[in-house]
Amino acid sequence: MIASRLLSCLVCIAATLWLTTCTSHAKPPVRPTSVPPSAVWAGGADGGAFIDCRVRRDGLDDCTVYNDGTGDVWMKGTFELKGSVRGATDSELRYSFADGEGIGLTGGGYLIPTQKQK
Repeated sequence: MIASRLLSCLVCIAATLWLTTCTSHAKPPVRPTSVPPSAVWAGGADGGAFIDCRVRRDGLDDCTVYNDGTGDVWMKGTFELKGSVRGATDSELRYSFADGEGIGLTGGGYLIPTQKQK
């Protein structure tokens, strides 16, 4: 009886520590001087990127992704939502991550480079 209660307490403590660690947010690094103030940092404990997107008149997005350590351009071009023929709207441009192939949005969307630069 005592052993099972002790085990239950240990499991609860371990779960609490795990949830606290997994849900903590990483802080953005110091912005390199070459990254414009309009770029927003997105990432986690393992790193991230500064991302700057603008909605174009044709509904696509012009985006630039910067290395968060050096400020070098990592990706740049015209982007659209994966599985769609439009870009993200201003209200959808809330960045979660960039992975070298696209830009993840917090609402679950994923921006990818357009096949043809329009």
